[in-house]
Amino acid sequence: MQSAPSRRQFIERAAAAGAVAAAGLPRKAGAQAAPARTATYLVPGYRAEIASYRGRPADEAPELRADFPRGYAGGVTFATRLSESDGALARALLPVIGHHIAPDPQGKRAWFSGMNAAQSVTFDIPAMRLESVVKPHAEGFVTGGHAVFTPDGRYVLATERRRFDAPFQSPAERNGRLVVRDAGTLAVLESLDCFGIAPHDVRLTRDGKHAVIANYGSVDLPPAGSKPTILEASLTVLELASGRLAHKWIAPMRDAELRHVAAHGLDRVMAIAFRMGGEAEERALAQGREAVFEPDILAEPGRVYLPAPVVMFGAGRPGGGAVASMPEDPLLARQGQSAAYDPVHDEMLVTFGTSHTLIAFAAADGRVKDVLRLDRLGLRYPRGVVLHPDGEHFAVSGGWQGIHLFRRGTHAAVPARALHPVFFDHSHLSAI
Repeated sequence: MQSAPSRRQFIERAAAAGAVAAAGLPRKAGAQAAPARTATYLVPGYRAEIASYRGRPADEAPELRADFPRGYAGGVTFATRLSESDGALARALLPVIGHHIAPDPQGKRAWFSGMNAAQSVTFDIPAMRLESVVKPHAEGFVTGGHAVFTPDGRYVLATERRRFDAPFQSPAERNGRLVVRDAGTLAVLESLDCFGIAPHDVRLTRDGKHAVIANYGSVDLPPAGSKPTILEASLTVLELASGRLAHKWIAPMRDAELRHVAAHGLDRVMAIAFRMGGEAEERALAQGREAVFEPDILAEPGRVYLPAPVVMFGAGRPGGGAVASMPEDPLLARQGQSAAYDPVHDEMLVTFGTSHTLIAFAAADGRVKDVLRLDRLGLRYPRGVVLHPDGEHFAVSGGWQGIHLFRRGTHAAVPARALHPVFFDHSHLSAI
């Protein structure tokens, strides 16, 4: 670990940058409207092996593997860059079992987090070329799936997990780390205890002082048809200046993991619970319903996604605490995937892949404000959701294909601005 002056320098810069990051806030009265911004989207693509390039599986194409480390024989993932202004699409095949793409604030470089993997990578966004292969900070750790840049672009914070096959005596020995790196050199500056098992998603609060982390709580990767062993799913909040645990919330459902979060201030934090089960449990849920159910084609064989709540976490506000929220029809709350907080309308936007649904929750009390059945628009298996850089819209990506635009506040679809490229299955959407 670095000396105290380096830690202070990191915190001072991160906090100062966060304090002026007011993206998404309403314009002041009388301010001149800026020209409408278009977005550049970044999307992972898991299934490169079923894509074709020059008549052969794309994951084997030597032209797409030209930048790979010599002798690399591990997993690969697409990164797709899509321009909203003209629909231009570019793909790169990268040597990573990738999950989430975090672009730096300048839109020049992206950190592509591996998921339970031996490495993450960075790539050049304009050139769509591999830059660096990044190993975990220490032996016995694997990648956690998500990362975030500080608003000034100087640092990148990534989750790392203990290896699932490592022996342990107590749950605390399974705690993961939040690893702080210099964004330019990728050198490790800090390794902070997450105070949670199998950390995954991480967000910074708007002031840059806290990191909010969703911890799966599970200690194994079960085979098809089996459930994970969950010791303690949790949401933890770290004070970056000290590395101390500021808040911790334990999932009330013993069979649920916590996978993803959205955060603004400590009074506006949300975690998505996630439950998996078998076909018998799904049949029990559907009994008595006069509907014909389709299979979830993106689920792993032998598994189904079960209803699970989102939780509004209210640390630091009067009467604070955790409020679990579900829609009236619990089958709509299956496979909660991505979340975004809209500070103008004080709501959490959450995608539910299996039910082809986006739900808007009131961030203050968890009340369901709106339910969007996205399959009725042709947007299926919604995975990613991000606020659009124009400050007026949010975008939602389908797990296999398509990005649709919606107006913030009203949630009205804007069909004329929908895009329809194929992504080959993914979980999250990023926008610059």
